[in-house]
Amino acid sequence: MRRFCWAGLVFILIGGCGRKIPEDIIQPKVIRLVLYDMHIADGYISTIPVPDSAKKVGSSYYKAIYKKYGIDSVIYNRSMNYYYDHVDDIGGIYADVTASLQKSKDSIDKIQAKILKKEEAAKKMKKDSADRANPKLVAARADSVKKAKKDSTAKVKIEIATKALTVKKAKKDSAEKARLKSIKRADAPKKVN
Repeated sequence: MRRFCWAGLVFILIGGCGRKIPEDIIQPKVIRLVLYDMHIADGYISTIPVPDSAKKVGSSYYKAIYKKYGIDSVIYNRSMNYYYDHVDDIGGIYADVTASLQKSKDSIDKIQAKILKKEEAAKKMKKDSADRANPKLVAARADSVKKAKKDSTAKVKIEIATKALTVKKAKKDSAEKARLKSIKRADAPKKVN
């Protein structure tokens, strides 16, 4: 009988080592996908400037996500409460969700960079073809650049000369004031103590 008790105890201990997630909770593989979709929806909703519209749009997005995974808001909230109580599980889940979101962002950034590069190439090609079609226009642009440089150089020279004259006048005025003060002092009656 003792052997039977020991065998039963060992069986219970071995079977109890692995923590199993309850069946009424969304399993980790599925909750990762749900959270990924939720965060994508939240990102879009946060770009909507009108709060009332954002609530309506958000509600429809969340319902679509629930329908996609065969859950509802009650099961989702219950599952999130369970995972918040089991921090070690939710930490791993969010690490995976974050990695998936970053991967998606990197993919989108690459696509946007390609599009931008193509647009810049198209603009350059359009400019080059316009230049080839009208060489007079190219010459006129070059002349206008040279003229703008001359004009800006002349403006700077005028500004420098104006400032120099202003400084000379200010020095001359202050010297004249000092001379007048010294004359007034000399002409003023001296006080006798």
